[in-house]
Amino acid sequence: MYDVLTGKQRALVFPVMCNGFVKIDYSDNVPNSADDVGYGIWSHSGDFTFEAIVTPYDVNGASDLELDGRTLTASKKIMPNNVNESTLTNFQSNLYLSGSKRVVQEMRIFSSTNFYISLRNGTVRTHNQPAEYHILVGIKLSSGAVQEFITTSPVILPTNTRSWIYSSIGELTATGLNEEGRVEYELCTAIDNSSNSGTAFSSGASVLPVTDFSSDANAPAQRGQELFIRNGFTYTSIGTVSGVAHGPNTLTLFAAYVGDLPNTTQIFKRTYLDPTYVENSFHIACNYAETPKELNIYLNGLLVKSGTHAQSGTFSFEDEDLFIGANGGGATGVDSAFTNKQFMGEMHEMCLTSVIRRRFPSITNLLPNFNDTLFYFRFEEVDL
Repeated sequence: MYDVLTGKQRALVFPVMCNGFVKIDYSDNVPNSADDVGYGIWSHSGDFTFEAIVTPYDVNGASDLELDGRTLTASKKIMPNNVNESTLTNFQSNLYLSGSKRVVQEMRIFSSTNFYISLRNGTVRTHNQPAEYHILVGIKLSSGAVQEFITTSPVILPTNTRSWIYSSIGELTATGLNEEGRVEYELCTAIDNSSNSGTAFSSGASVLPVTDFSSDANAPAQRGQELFIRNGFTYTSIGTVSGVAHGPNTLTLFAAYVGDLPNTTQIFKRTYLDPTYVENSFHIACNYAETPKELNIYLNGLLVKSGTHAQSGTFSFEDEDLFIGANGGGATGVDSAFTNKQFMGEMHEMCLTSVIRRRFPSITNLLPNFNDTLFYFRFEEVDL
């Protein structure tokens, strides 16, 4: 029988800047004796399906000093920003997870020696860039090392458009509209041949002379940001910024741009990105088939990655503690979140079943069959 529940939905919360996990204790579930016999998940081998409904938080936050002239509203779901301090070592948030680690942070959803599943940040910067998450799965068979499978591109993404708001500079703010009338890009600078000692841009170059800016930190775009030129509602990428330089007032691209950029050509960048996923939930799943050793990863019921394990042998769980929300290491100190693969966000439900599931009738609730269930956790508490 199912319970019918109403009221405010809650969850197991791993707050931003936490250091914690849930341990599924082996010794509490399996007698520790000479006749130790595996039980439940610890006795399982072969096929399985893992499912979880989670809400990830934004681990990037704003660890750069410049934020395109805007101030982020404080949130318990977004890593703190450091816009008012030039010495990053003064910030506990930077010691907890530095900018260079934020962009590659792995957030462990479930962790064991032979199977784990995580969200991994796939950005190259934090400047106007909320985290974008790949789904990563590691699996180890009875022979060989762990093999990891990761989605080719990030699959949990920030929102990249917004409504246009009229202001006293309305004509300027409206220049980045797309065909649907939403702001998708922002005018950030223009080609200025009077900069860079009067050197004009020529096709095949990677250095753009642009309108004067006061310092590297105040450059109109930062490393990792993609730049565009506009023709009507068509925005064409000209490359990604690899470096900035005040004085000559230049933006350098990772690769040369082949094409004409006459003087005063307007240069656009994407408008500010909003990590709306911190207010949403996602159904994440993966299954493993012992024959033919195939692993599939799903997001909201859709297949997003498929691969075959290269090792021989069979899959089974070790006789060990299992962990939810981190790898169980419990490290402290500088970049401890990176070391622990700390999850930051909310967990609503989680289950592991002993069969292959390729269709998921619900992505808002988990519906494991009782006879196939190795574990099921419902972390939500609501009012009856």
